[in-house]
Amino acid sequence: MPLPIRVGLSLNLALKRIDLHGYSHIFKIDGDVKLPLDYLSNLLAKKAPVAGKGACLLMSVHFFVNKLSGNYPVSYCDDGYVSALSISTGHWPPEYDGKESLEIPVAYFHEREYYYGREYYKWGMPLRLLVLLLFISLIKIRQKKFKKFLLNIAGYISAIVNKDKKYEWWKDYARMRVYHFVSKLRFRKFR
Repeated sequence: MPLPIRVGLSLNLALKRIDLHGYSHIFKIDGDVKLPLDYLSNLLAKKAPVAGKGACLLMSVHFFVNKLSGNYPVSYCDDGYVSALSISTGHWPPEYDGKESLEIPVAYFHEREYYYGREYYKWGMPLRLLVLLLFISLIKIRQKKFKKFLLNIAGYISAIVNKDKKYEWWKDYARMRVYHFVSKLRFRKFR
């Protein structure tokens, strides 16, 4: 069983044994991440329903119970799903912006990037925007990102061909994703 699937299943099993009413947040941290000492306090201060990156994701219990129905997603893109759902509600997950550095090992796995492409389709990522991001990565000459986007597009097209069902919130995600891109374009801040 792939690791991301085991993570989702394990989190759901653990969270079912805890009375979440006594907590304000759930903090999911990958085992290979080195966090700054102020990471958690930095994200908590932002008062967002979801904050951080996938490898160290903070989510409010309210969001978990009301938007995820108390079930952590079981998929290759579990943390991406959580972030995309937050975006669809109009809350772009803020990231750590403290003074220390965040160390997250970055490893691109072809299979995972392909499945992310399928998820992008189900989330409602407009294909034109995905292709535009591919060209931006070409301009920035980031070969790793270029390969990643090619795999994402292959997965996206596969989802179209296989007629994958989009999530019920896909239209809201698409609208918010385009809005965010246009906002960044206005200020020329591409990541």
